[in-house]
Amino acid sequence: MFGILSKIISAIFILLVYYFIFIIVRMIYSDINVMKRKKAGLPEYEAYLKPINQPNGVHFDLEERYPLYGDETIGRGKDCEIYIADTFMSHRHSRIFKEDGGFFLEDLGSTNGTFLNGNEVAEEATELLDGDKICIGQVEFMFLCPKEAK
Repeated sequence: MFGILSKIISAIFILLVYYFIFIIVRMIYSDINVMKRKKAGLPEYEAYLKPINQPNGVHFDLEERYPLYGDETIGRGKDCEIYIADTFMSHRHSRIFKEDGGFFLEDLGSTNGTFLNGNEVAEEATELLDGDKICIGQVEFMFLCPKEAK
């Protein structure tokens, strides 16, 4: 019994070490991209989400802006790149990704849906334009993409 238990604990420990290494490599990759953009005289990130409302009576904080680097999931799951503790969001609610020079929004099968300029986003990805309004859970964002990034 002790032998099996020690093997299980060893396996969990090894998985945690690999997960930690993965997180560090992802952070280094992100920093390298930011440094490349700064060196080229571009903003640190190509586009970002700016919260434009925070409903009264909610018990979660919002950042001033959420940078978009090319593939971010949004939700209340701790594994999301854009984590918001909104109970009206699914754990993995939606995703914004970059493809062919543009940013696209897709719903990841969320319970309450994802809305772009007041219209529900279907299962297929929809291209985002500068100034688009995205409603996810109780929060509304504005998608901003500086002209230099296009």
